[in-house]
Amino acid sequence: RRRDGPAHLEQVAAVVAEVKRAAGEQMPVLSNGNVRSAADLLSALAATGADGVMSAEGALDDPAIFAKAIAHAHAERSRLAAER
Repeated sequence: RRRDGPAHLEQVAAVVAEVKRAAGEQMPVLSNGNVRSAADLLSALAATGADGVMSAEGALDDPAIFAKAIAHAHAERSRLAAER
């Protein structure tokens, strides 16, 4: 049965925090769920502190989802650096 409804990113964030506390940076943690766009991907990373994000449906709908997220993150970093 497929899960329905929004991902509980606060629960993912709690798991990430506990894994990082127990295992340090030695164990990467990935978030999964409700990632359908580059903006969703970046929001999930920010909300959870995860090392990465998995996206099945989002990648099927938009195969460039990860490239778009990277481009958006680079543009945001450049914008912030220019404000300094």
